[in-house]
Amino acid sequence: MTDPTRALLRYWRKSILDANSFPGTAADIRSRWPCSLDNLEQGRLAGHALKEWQRKLDETRKESGELAVVPFVYQKSHQAGAGPGYKKNFLFPLYLPCEADRDGLLVPRENAQPVIPRELLEPQEATAYGITIGDTATFDLALEEYLQQGTGSSLAEYLESGKRILRAVAPSLNAMLAAQGYTLTEKALVVGECPVKAAEHIKRLYDALLSETKLSGLPLLETFCRAEGAGAPPAPTEHSFSARLGYPNREHSLADNQRLAAACVLRLQEGDMLAVNGPPGTGKTAALLSFIATETVRSVLEGAEHPSIIVAASTNNQAVTNILDDFARIPADEGLYCRWIPWMRSFGSYFPANNKKEAAEQQGRQTDIFFEKCRAPESIRQAEEEMLRRAKEFAGRPLPLAEIPAFLKQELTARYRRLTDIERTYARLAAFHAALGDVAALPDADLQTLRDGAERFLERWKSTLQERSLWEKLLFFLPNVKKRVGKRLVNVYVEYWPEALRALLPQPTGTDIPPAFPEEADAVRIALLQCLTTRAAYSDALTQGIGRKPDDTPLTLAEADRLLDATLRRSLFWLAVHYWEAVWIAKAKQGDAKNWPTTPSDLPREWRMRMMLTPCAVVTFFMLPAVFKHAGPLGNAIDLLIADEAGQVSPEVAAPSFALAKRAVVVGDDKQIPPVWGVPAGVDFANAATVGLDKERLTAKGQTASGGSLMRVAQAASAFTQDFAGQVDADTAQALGKGLYLVEHRRCITPIIQYCNALCYAGILVPKNDGTPPSGIPPFLGVHVAGKTQRMQGGSRCNSKEADRIALWLADHRDALYQTYGQDLRNVVGVITPFKAQIGLLQQALAGRGIDGVTVGTVHALQGAERPVVLFSPVCTADDGGRHLFFNQSPHMLNVAVSRAKHNFIVVGDMRLLSQVAPGSPYGMLADYLTFEPVASRLDEKFPPDLRPSRLLAGSLHDRFLQEAFAHARSTLFIASPWIKEKVVRSLLGIIQDCVMRGVTVYVLTDCEKCADPRDMEACALLQNTGVQVLWGKRLHAKALYCDAELAVMGSFNWLSANRETYKQTERGFLHVPENTYEEILNLCAECGVEPEIRHKLEIFFLGNPKMAV
Repeated sequence: MTDPTRALLRYWRKSILDANSFPGTAADIRSRWPCSLDNLEQGRLAGHALKEWQRKLDETRKESGELAVVPFVYQKSHQAGAGPGYKKNFLFPLYLPCEADRDGLLVPRENAQPVIPRELLEPQEATAYGITIGDTATFDLALEEYLQQGTGSSLAEYLESGKRILRAVAPSLNAMLAAQGYTLTEKALVVGECPVKAAEHIKRLYDALLSETKLSGLPLLETFCRAEGAGAPPAPTEHSFSARLGYPNREHSLADNQRLAAACVLRLQEGDMLAVNGPPGTGKTAALLSFIATETVRSVLEGAEHPSIIVAASTNNQAVTNILDDFARIPADEGLYCRWIPWMRSFGSYFPANNKKEAAEQQGRQTDIFFEKCRAPESIRQAEEEMLRRAKEFAGRPLPLAEIPAFLKQELTARYRRLTDIERTYARLAAFHAALGDVAALPDADLQTLRDGAERFLERWKSTLQERSLWEKLLFFLPNVKKRVGKRLVNVYVEYWPEALRALLPQPTGTDIPPAFPEEADAVRIALLQCLTTRAAYSDALTQGIGRKPDDTPLTLAEADRLLDATLRRSLFWLAVHYWEAVWIAKAKQGDAKNWPTTPSDLPREWRMRMMLTPCAVVTFFMLPAVFKHAGPLGNAIDLLIADEAGQVSPEVAAPSFALAKRAVVVGDDKQIPPVWGVPAGVDFANAATVGLDKERLTAKGQTASGGSLMRVAQAASAFTQDFAGQVDADTAQALGKGLYLVEHRRCITPIIQYCNALCYAGILVPKNDGTPPSGIPPFLGVHVAGKTQRMQGGSRCNSKEADRIALWLADHRDALYQTYGQDLRNVVGVITPFKAQIGLLQQALAGRGIDGVTVGTVHALQGAERPVVLFSPVCTADDGGRHLFFNQSPHMLNVAVSRAKHNFIVVGDMRLLSQVAPGSPYGMLADYLTFEPVASRLDEKFPPDLRPSRLLAGSLHDRFLQEAFAHARSTLFIASPWIKEKVVRSLLGIIQDCVMRGVTVYVLTDCEKCADPRDMEACALLQNTGVQVLWGKRLHAKALYCDAELAVMGSFNWLSANRETYKQTERGFLHVPENTYEEILNLCAECGVEPEIRHKLEIFFLGNPKMAV
């Protein structure tokens, strides 16, 4: 093992420990002792805690050791739902890692820092308690400040630093937890041991790797750690026609890029890694199944004693069970194309943690429990009976069990030869195409006619030479004689040589006939004959391969390739499946293959047996080291490691598992859900520095534990990369990342995926679904709701109006959606929100409308899934001013959310927010695709159609609306414009005066600090002189216009100051019917500090003007 590899392993091991070291409750803590907080502040253990600590040191034969102090312990009351046991009844919000000697002297642990358990911080998909106390961003900032200041030398200083961090993250912690039924106890806690239960097996593998001082022969691990940024060779242009051996699906063949990926997998050498970037809906499942099927068939053809060991791994149980579900969806028929062991459920075996096995078994997963049942005598007897019956049906004669594997292998080999025959005959046919040009593409009848013509020509040529007179034969060497005979031969060419062949054999020049001319003509004749013969052989080979005679026009090899996936390759896969089933039965009858030789480097016999029944084992990266812990010396036990959803896997979680495999295919998308990083950046880079690693280099390769991913590491290390020359520019190609790309998208209709294509993929995706939404609803729909954001305890947010509006929309459309899809809403609709607190409100609102079973959650809820209709609840509103939009800070969340929708993506929220975010941001880009739900207004007949609600105004439409508002306002016009410019005001003076003359009250709210320039003050004076009432505020940010109570625009356009040229294409405003004009205007005035007496006069005016108080 190289020194850089060892340094990286030490760094990642430290990251695993830091990310998983402290739980939020008493779960997984075996050594914990109550103690007095006063004693801890004095830096000493005392009483029972000291005795227990000394006993622990005696057991480990040490004089000092590491522990942690929990200064605050919260207990849940029985009235609040505390249950039996210790796990969820206590909550530990802060840990202080320490060291203590035998006398109980406590000091801060070197290079450690206060810890708030990650499971108590947002963003969070789910927690053990249903609550969080803060967010990771705040914790990271507080921790960064702590690291800059340094740790105090005493425990009291250390404790005070921890308190400051906790206050920063959760300022009202006691009140927050009290609302959840938790109260602060009088005792603190000393934790003597915090096993990293979730990552325990990963840690042990790290320890094993680092304990081997001379460890070598782990090329894949070295590749992972090296992650060279040098240019990988381009992917091969040919697609390994006869080397791709198996495919399980009868319904769809591989797309070109999937075929390319399969070809690259076949070229991987030991120690190679391949990155396959799989944007949403591009068929990564089909590609993975193709890899597995080919490996299954190849092991039979090569005469292996057991199948290739293929393991598919990912970061969490949701991701790996999605793989199992994909296996379960492999279509089966009767005869060859179904399992011949009756109790087999899937092609994947599953290895969850011990505490999840029972539940997995109940869900139909094939776990250890299932395989224990397989070994029962009755199960083996049933398997043998069914195998004998199925084999007899297939072979047409009875076969003893011992002969079935050989028979199946013979049949498989014969069908494989069909594959090679097709490739070989096509290569010969291609050679004739190269020699004959366009002629070779003519139908058989035309080719036969040309061949006959060439034969007649040769016969006539020969007879012409034979008909020469004796003296012509004798004196042929004389020029005049040769010329006379040559003239007759040229006439033969003109009369008999087929016109279509003259490009291949041009007419001789003059009458001087080359001696080799008839041989050249005969070569053309022979090529035509061989082309016909080869074409017939190719047609016969295709008939044998695809099971039907192809059309008269010969298929190209690429066309044949696609047909063969669902026909010949499918049969090869199922034959291989039955071969290994038969071998398993024979071995099982021998008593678990007791006669197999074993060496320390072999996998357990039981493992080999399982692979015969399930070509792929599925496991999380957290359990993978445990599954292979009995494999003997480290390394190379797995033939092919497939990492799925690799964009969600943090590198330190996956890294050691690459020591267990020979080759790896890493599939994922770093533009979708990122990893849940458990280590703050400051801590992460400090860890890297302690082992001498450069943070910039780690970051560039995607190897950091605070911002990297397995997908990015694989991109850097990929053995092949795709050439995007001519498709995108060099900078875009670099941003896309290395490796291969699956680009043909079939899930969503084109308008839906085009948003994702523009957002994340530089337009390289190729939409293949040109349909339209069957419901008649626009693909992208915006439903405006002027709700209010509520911040919940723990930092999450919710919006009750949005939840109610979504429930109402679904209730209104329930019958129509059922008529369209013929299914309940639970199978048609998914609801996604960025905020966990909103999930409960949505579920309550749906239940209130009698809607149950609909998937509601964050984007994780639809991970790997899809729905015809997806509704999105952004929660945040225009009142937030574009703040808290963490889903707008990177494209990941909206890319995933939108790409779950096959037909419709519906945003239900405050559409005014779209005008407050940058147009090029993820949420801002969404505005370009949305069609807004129409809202009626009494001004509709006066305003032109493109200036009616609901819609997004951009550019010059703002000026048009401003002019229309001055022209059609009947009672009140209110404009909020932080800046006022003289040039703009003078251009509008005429229509402003007309408006005031009609009796309309015009208010302009502006910012006194932004209009301090004398020319700006002059502009304000101009407005006042025309009868406009100018209101002065401070720190005004809002840009809004209200026309009576009918229409309003809120956005980024400065109505009375905007440069009408430079920024006209970037400013946006949402045109809508306000819910309460009176309230919105008064809130605006209050927020920017308009004097109370002025606000009071406004309030009196609005109360006396019913048209405004709507």
